[in-house]
Amino acid sequence: MRENGVRALSIACLDCSHAADVNVDSYPGHLPVQSFARRMKCSECGSRNISLMPAWHTKREYASRT
Repeated sequence: MRENGVRALSIACLDCSHAADVNVDSYPGHLPVQSFARRMKCSECGSRNISLMPAWHTKREYASRT
């Protein structure tokens, strides 16, 4: 993920549809994306039923084209 220029995760609550991008620079780079799932919970409803993936839309090259 970081080797491809992405430094955040897109996280969406599957219960209330709240979504956010979370910067993960403070975590070691060797952690797999799915290892963050158990660390996250929705800040709106408190659910741990979440979906996450790299926040590809935050990649610097992509952002500069839009």
